[in-house]
Amino acid sequence: MLLKENEVVFQEYEWSTNGDARLPNSNVKLVSPFFSLAPGEQSQHFRFAIRLLGNSFFEKFATVVYFYVHNVHQMGIQVKAVDCQVNGKTIHLETKFDETILKVFKSEEFPTYDHLSEKGIHLKYRVYMTNNVHHHVRHYGFELRDANYGEEMWSAAQKGIQTDCEFLCQNQIFSAHRFIVAARCPVLAERIKGNHSSQLIIRDDVNPAIFKALLYFLYTGHLISMNEASQHQFLALASKYEVKTAKQIQRVTQSINKPRE
Repeated sequence: MLLKENEVVFQEYEWSTNGDARLPNSNVKLVSPFFSLAPGEQSQHFRFAIRLLGNSFFEKFATVVYFYVHNVHQMGIQVKAVDCQVNGKTIHLETKFDETILKVFKSEEFPTYDHLSEKGIHLKYRVYMTNNVHHHVRHYGFELRDANYGEEMWSAAQKGIQTDCEFLCQNQIFSAHRFIVAARCPVLAERIKGNHSSQLIIRDDVNPAIFKALLYFLYTGHLISMNEASQHQFLALASKYEVKTAKQIQRVTQSINKPRE
């Protein structure tokens, strides 16, 4: 399929939360695997997400669905609009964040119920696209990726499976894999390179919980839920250790989760 200048097409994709042990729970966000619109180009992909807000005691959740488009400046295909069908109801998503590296669509809140979330929630997205480079665009498709990769690597570190270094932060020890930490964090990479011991000492003024959150981000690329004070500490530590993507993701998260006026 080729997109001509000013031509608009839509493609439908389906994703289900079936089998996720975290449902039903209050305030949980689930994210789909990555999909690629351009075969063979790893940087051009998108993904879906759903968030449940509420209390399972009342058997009712306020639900929000998301659609993320990454690296839109490279795609040659512009996402114009997104609809999502949930339990037979069509929800329109509005653009909530739009920058060069990321575009985020988000729905208004709508209700789902405990019995539905136990079975899993089935989402059907209709994505409207156009050619934004004023010439024909290559064929596009999608590519599944393993969304469990980062969590399983983090689990291996927590269990001490094939770990080869330790970080001592105040009175707590965190096991890790040198190659992962070195690949993701320039500052720690230098410390690992210049240290012949398997244990590295983190300064006493670093909160162990914040350092653990940073390690979790290095392994998974995800930010854990934190209060505002902890967020400031986390971003200060990420800046100190030159983990640039952490700050970018935190800024996006704050933008799309702003209370509605």
